[in-house]
Amino acid sequence: MPIGRPIDNIRLYVLDCHRNLVPPCVAGELYIAGAGVAQGYVNQPELTASVFKVDSYQENARMYKTGDQAAWSEDGKLYYLGRRDKQVKIHGIRVELGKLKTSLLPAAACADLPWNGWKSGKIARPWPRL
Repeated sequence: MPIGRPIDNIRLYVLDCHRNLVPPCVAGELYIAGAGVAQGYVNQPELTASVFKVDSYQENARMYKTGDQAAWSEDGKLYYLGRRDKQVKIHGIRVELGKLKTSLLPAAACADLPWNGWKSGKIARPWPRL
């Protein structure tokens, strides 16, 4: 999915695992730099160190490792290719899709259980009422 070009005062880099620029049409990880990039997370030095890096392409600047996969097209458009870590944000909260699936599996398994038939005119559920 094309997401366009960076706005003024923002730099977008698509980098490989060694933080080198990748050529057009090659997938890499998206980094954001420029005005508005924070210095880090408050009181979370480990998390800050893991995603806020020194900008190798601009002196005295930082860049943010987004966790998104992207690629530049030949004509300079940026294409979003998905997440590296299978996470999504729901109302600003980062959610691991694997954890969500694991928590929903018991409910999905209940849906596949056969009904116990009619009991006093009501369907007997295979799980207690919440």
